[in-house]
Amino acid sequence: MGERFETETMKKFVFLRALMLTVAGLISVVAHAQTITSFENPSDFSTPSVYPNLSTVTAATTGVTDGVQSAKITFQATTVKSYPALNIYNLSNYSFAASGGLAIDISNPGSSDLTFSISLVDATGNSMEYPTTLESGGFATYHVGDPQSSSGTGYGLFQLPNPLPGSRDITGFRTGTVDFANISRIAIFVRGPNPTSVLYVDNVRLIPRYSITDLLAGMVDPYGQYAKSTWPGKLNSETEFPARIAAEAQDLVAHPQLSSLSKYGGSLSLATKTATGYFRTLLYNGKWWLVDPAGYRFLSMGINAVALDSSLTTGREQLYSWLPALPDPLSTAPPTYLANHYIPTSTAYGNRSGWTYDFYGANLERKYGSDYLNKWKANSLSRITSWGFNTVGGWSPSFVANGRVPYTITIGTEKTPNKIDAGYGHGSLVPDAYDPKFASVLAAALQVYITRVKSDPYLIGYFVDNELSWIGQGPNAQYGLAYGVMKQPSTLPAKKIFYNTIAYKYATIDAVNAAWGTTFPTLASLAGPTILPANPNAALAADMDGFISKFALQYFNTVRAQIRKLDVNHLYLGCRFGGQSPTIVAAAAKYADVISLNIYTDTLDSAKWGFLSQYNRPCLVSEFHFGATDRGMAFGGISPRFTQQLRALAYQNYVRSVADNSIFVGCHWYQYVDQPTAGRQFDGENGGIGLVDASDTPIPELITQCRQTNAEVYGRHGP
Repeated sequence: MGERFETETMKKFVFLRALMLTVAGLISVVAHAQTITSFENPSDFSTPSVYPNLSTVTAATTGVTDGVQSAKITFQATTVKSYPALNIYNLSNYSFAASGGLAIDISNPGSSDLTFSISLVDATGNSMEYPTTLESGGFATYHVGDPQSSSGTGYGLFQLPNPLPGSRDITGFRTGTVDFANISRIAIFVRGPNPTSVLYVDNVRLIPRYSITDLLAGMVDPYGQYAKSTWPGKLNSETEFPARIAAEAQDLVAHPQLSSLSKYGGSLSLATKTATGYFRTLLYNGKWWLVDPAGYRFLSMGINAVALDSSLTTGREQLYSWLPALPDPLSTAPPTYLANHYIPTSTAYGNRSGWTYDFYGANLERKYGSDYLNKWKANSLSRITSWGFNTVGGWSPSFVANGRVPYTITIGTEKTPNKIDAGYGHGSLVPDAYDPKFASVLAAALQVYITRVKSDPYLIGYFVDNELSWIGQGPNAQYGLAYGVMKQPSTLPAKKIFYNTIAYKYATIDAVNAAWGTTFPTLASLAGPTILPANPNAALAADMDGFISKFALQYFNTVRAQIRKLDVNHLYLGCRFGGQSPTIVAAAAKYADVISLNIYTDTLDSAKWGFLSQYNRPCLVSEFHFGATDRGMAFGGISPRFTQQLRALAYQNYVRSVADNSIFVGCHWYQYVDQPTAGRQFDGENGGIGLVDASDTPIPELITQCRQTNAEVYGRHGP
């Protein structure tokens, strides 16, 4: 960092500024933005206009996109949890609620990528935070704080298409209900501990309010792509498919599975003394591994959701520029060409009923003809090994017992009648492990597969459940399960267990109140719905943690017992943690062969996840991804990177961090195909997170990086 580096990059910013002025000029033809500040006056750099916190702000000529100067924010280095920030005030004359959102031009002159947040704070202190990462030497216009953005779910979309072309549109998260009519502060901040870093900021403005109806009308073309923009690789006609098939066939021949790998994808140079015929785990030289059926050490490099998907059409016909005629429900004749991709649903967006359409499946039919499913499956398996992967991850039922590539099976226990809400706000409710039907629900889910797979060497093992809400929110999140159980009536099986444990330990309500610092009237009152103190003392915290441990052991023990009852050959791969606490992970480690975690971060931080080493179990990243919005997709996923090149670099960094970690035995990318442009039918997610797009065309930048990075993993993790 320093002035010399900034001078050396000046030419880059001059070019980027010219580019953005061109884009801004195009936008201004439609409507004019309302400038909040462009940092042109001395008063723009002092209170009450701005307030730096653990930072400084000065005028600069780098990163200028409006006028003749920008603001240089220097975030001070800190060694503790802190929030170095520039706060922008004097917003009373600007109506965020009547706008189309906030736009800010930001440049990163540093030699490293910089993660920061833009936050809107209202007069009551509620905020909307928009976290992002700007690449080294990068420039971007950010579109945030769109008061209409929450309207997307009403249209069956997780995120609306970007109303500001050329910008990076970010989905934020809020604390409380933000009053867009009373925004008092804009904050641009980093989270400490942090090194010294610099951003250039300019042209802070509100864009005009736009019509959602116009934005969405005809947004999906006949191939399921975004209709209102173009990009490299976009399918323009189905006549392009033969050439794409031929080009990919040539590419796959040129990139076969590495000869250094076994037929299962294990490393031939890392042989063990034992080949059991099935996958197993191994701790060797202080590092965890899987071992493939032939006895070679194995790191599971997987792809989740190798599957088709569909979008709701009923009631949203205006989103589509083309739809085939609906099948006649009274006709016994087969549907006409491409109409067979209509699928009825009763579970779209809060149990809405109607028709969905699978554009990806329709493109496969256009591409491969009537036998498209079999040809797609065969080609997908060839892709997986050619791209350096060796596992078909979760949510891929069509690839069970495929005979070519190792795979996993994901099953759920959501049909368990009794469930617990721990207050996490994301993920599935936790099935009551004490419910008498829990084991039978699990057994029934396993029975769907057992006959076909219990002797299949290509099956690695079973995931059971996904992102259960094991924890709550806030400073006492780890006790969320106990809080959730105590809120339930005495009819909940887990509540009976918790209540009986308390009653046996304390015997009287006086003893309970003395220990917990509470004033409950009777012991019997605890059997009914009970609200425990939000800030528990040590005794209550210990009792809640003890119950959570007991419950989690019951859950994981039951799952393992049912798997072993039906299949003694394959691994129990855990529950795909989304949120967890040490107590719950300890219970999982006692019974699961592998602890699986969905970890959506920039890299796998060894310091953060080092605590897992105490459980003496291998761990697997069961989901991660990086998304982009530069090729027609509205949502950049949980970990957005905005361009395909940046996605590729992020993939390399993440996978290397996994391979370098002695505890982890692989990572699975989520997912194979971009989500539908009009949103997947059950929740509207519409992310550009795939390895292939809606036309079944691989993303070349990402695939090239996958091949290179996946080829490194054994060398980095071994010997």
